[in-house]
Amino acid sequence: MHAQTTAADRTTPEDQLTRAAAIEREHARVQSPAEAAQFAARHSAATVMAPAFALPELDHNARSAAPLLPPPSTPWREAAARAVQLRGVSPAATPEQAARLGKAVAFADLCAQAKDLRELPESDQVQVLRRVKPTARPRSPKPQRPALLTALITTEAGTMHPLYRQLASHAGHHLPEQADSAWTDTVEILYDRYDHP
Repeated sequence: MHAQTTAADRTTPEDQLTRAAAIEREHARVQSPAEAAQFAARHSAATVMAPAFALPELDHNARSAAPLLPPPSTPWREAAARAVQLRGVSPAATPEQAARLGKAVAFADLCAQAKDLRELPESDQVQVLRRVKPTARPRSPKPQRPALLTALITTEAGTMHPLYRQLASHAGHHLPEQADSAWTDTVEILYDRYDHP
C-alpha cells in the first residue's frame, strides 16, 4: 500500500514561516469599524449574561482586544462599561416568585425595584430581562414544556408586555403575529409548573 503525498507534506519550512507570519499579521491587524462593532456587541452580551466567575476572563479579553479596535476608543470602552452596569440592574421581586404565588409582575413594579431599568434603552432592558432564569426546580413533577418566566412580566393592565416578543425570540420561541393566545398558554403552564403538587 502506497501512502499518498498531500499538499501539506510538500510544504517547505519557508512556506510554514510565511503562513505563521500571515496569521500573526491578522491577529495584530486593527479591526474595521464593522468588525469592532460586532466584537463590542458580542462582548457586551456575554458580559451581561455570563456567570460572575467568567467576568475576569471577559475583562481580560476586552483589554487584550483594545489595541485592535479602531480609534476613537471611547465607544468601545463605553460599551464594555455599560455591559458591566447592566449586570447591576436586577429586580428584587422576580417572575419566579410571582409564579409561585400564581401571579404576574407588572413591568412598572420591576422598574420601581430595579435601579435604572426604566431609563435604559429598550435593547438594554431586553438584555437585563434575558437574565431572568429559574433559581430552583419548579415544584411540579410534570414533564417540562418550554416556558419563559419572562412571560409573567406584564403591562399595567395585566396583558403581555411588548418586550416579551423580543425575549421569546432571543430564547428561540417564535410567537405568532397574534401572540395573545400563545402567551396565555405559557402563563398557564408557568402557574401550573410552580403550583404546589
